[in-house]
Amino acid sequence: MKIYRRYYQKGSCVFITQVTNLRRPLFAETGRVELLREAIRKTMNRWPFSITAMVVMPDHFHCMMQLPENEEDYSTRIRLIKDYFSRTQTRLETTASREKKGDKGVWQRRFWAHIITDENDWQRHIDYIHYNPVKHGLTRSAMTWPFSSFARFQQQQLYPQGWGEMEPENIKALKDNYE
Repeated sequence: MKIYRRYYQKGSCVFITQVTNLRRPLFAETGRVELLREAIRKTMNRWPFSITAMVVMPDHFHCMMQLPENEEDYSTRIRLIKDYFSRTQTRLETTASREKKGDKGVWQRRFWAHIITDENDWQRHIDYIHYNPVKHGLTRSAMTWPFSSFARFQQQQLYPQGWGEMEPENIKALKDNYE
């Protein structure tokens, strides 16, 4: 049995990837994206944090979570987001083991987390988040994907016009890690 160890650091910025169980395209429905947003808001009210950037794909999401200065527990925040969202869903096809634990079969049990180390690492992960819909062939431009923080970044002129139509060089090394 594998033992998973997470690294925690107070006030950290954390890149998160959470995938749906069996990669079901739950977020292909706009209503479910709204339910996920509501789950995030509820969690923020209970356990404060901010989201710097986010993209919701049909079967997963990526986000950049900024924790408060004296807090390090991003795992509880992700667990609560998953719990709040799962409560809105009917039981999906699941295994006996999951059912015994009350798991509705909505999410993969584990999530990927990476503590951001410096400004270059931060930029590379923000770019990865925003380019993800193009990479998956869901859109031709990051600007046209509706479930992304890219438009906000574009309005703040943090990206030049046309960014995201071609794969940014700085994310090529990340591609195999997060899908």
